[in-house]
Amino acid sequence: MKRLDDLQCKGLKVWQDTDSYCFSSDSVVLANTVKAPAGAVVADFGTGCGVIALLVAAKNDVSKIYAVEKQRGLYDLTCENVTFNRMEDRIEPMLADIADAPRLIGREKLDVVVCNPPYFRAGSGDTRGGESRAARHESGCDLFGIVSSAAKTLKFGGSLFMVHRTERLAEVICAATECGMQAKELTLVRAKADKEPETFVIRCRKGAAPGLKIKTLTMYGGDGNMTEQAAALYGR
Repeated sequence: MKRLDDLQCKGLKVWQDTDSYCFSSDSVVLANTVKAPAGAVVADFGTGCGVIALLVAAKNDVSKIYAVEKQRGLYDLTCENVTFNRMEDRIEPMLADIADAPRLIGREKLDVVVCNPPYFRAGSGDTRGGESRAARHESGCDLFGIVSSAAKTLKFGGSLFMVHRTERLAEVICAATECGMQAKELTLVRAKADKEPETFVIRCRKGAAPGLKIKTLTMYGGDGNMTEQAAALYGR
């Protein structure tokens, strides 16, 4: 069933299919972390329904965002959401696998790549099928392949912003280093102050020198309300 959700940002709304994969707060946190230079060319790898691409476009003065999605149903939703929000002049949906991005977009063409990838390795974790499974499990392009494609498409000095589970942090950093990028900023995200971080947002920069800044983000206080830190990130 299709559902229209309000992103509470400059009037943006997105259609989602509740029988398929729906975006989580991780996508919103990631999108609100991205800082792109004026006139930047950006790619959103695995865009889903296009929520990250829409938020990045709304919050940054970018010239173009390639919204890359390989699943036809989600790609169609992205196209619908781009049109619905009148973003056709800034967001270009692409029906393609992330592995093909360097060939389709071109090498060293992007200023920023943003990605909320499948969190689980093939054959592990949640066993749901269809688009929901493909959005949660690596298939075709694994974690290293995603980082490698980002590195190939980024200009020297360009940045990859990614959200992932903390259990795979070492893999992300190692993959980035192997592909010529350095982890520069890391935000450990926890639901509440008494909880261990389960996810993180990282920025890796192509051609940068080593040097990592680490901070934490707590989403909710003991009263159940969003913290000032999280509210500021959301622009509230």
